[in-house]
Amino acid sequence: MDLAPYKYLCSIPIVPSPPPENETANELARAQEAKELSQAAGNGWDLISDLQKSCLYHTAGWWTYSFCNNRKVTQYHASQSPPPGEPPKADPRTQQFVLGSKQSIPDANIPKTLDAKAKPIPAELQVNGDQRYLAQKLVAGTLCDLTLRERSIEVQYHCVPGLEEDRIAWVKEVTICSYVMVVNTGHLC
Repeated sequence: MDLAPYKYLCSIPIVPSPPPENETANELARAQEAKELSQAAGNGWDLISDLQKSCLYHTAGWWTYSFCNNRKVTQYHASQSPPPGEPPKADPRTQQFVLGSKQSIPDANIPKTLDAKAKPIPAELQVNGDQRYLAQKLVAGTLCDLTLRERSIEVQYHCVPGLEEDRIAWVKEVTICSYVMVVNTGHLC
């Protein structure tokens, strides 16, 4: 290259191509990661097992939600403000909806062997950016009049350090008759 008053010699380096990927090593790494995620989900599920003995309630505007025994979410209109320490009661004059009542077991958690002791975990560990949470899918809700399918809900258990009582943070309808509920818990921290 000539740039007066100097002359330059330019060259493009030769970069060797990367070695071929070791497919067996990649498969083993994916299998190991799936196993670790399954174990983490199992440990997390054990940590929140106290929720199986109780109900959580959340009121947002007109709707009240109850989440009982880690397996049934109901949406209803509360009749009146309950006395302190009492859960909100459903107004018998209005309709209530079951958003999910049956645990949907993720395929990754189904045991590969027929071990009678190994029960599938009804939740899986999810990663969203730098946030990790346990997610449980509940199906078999009340029939939706718009889609003619059963309602379903994903319950996400998020770690909140120092939180002494588990609580429902929020519930949203993300698509027609399909919901997401966030439960804040200190048990997963």
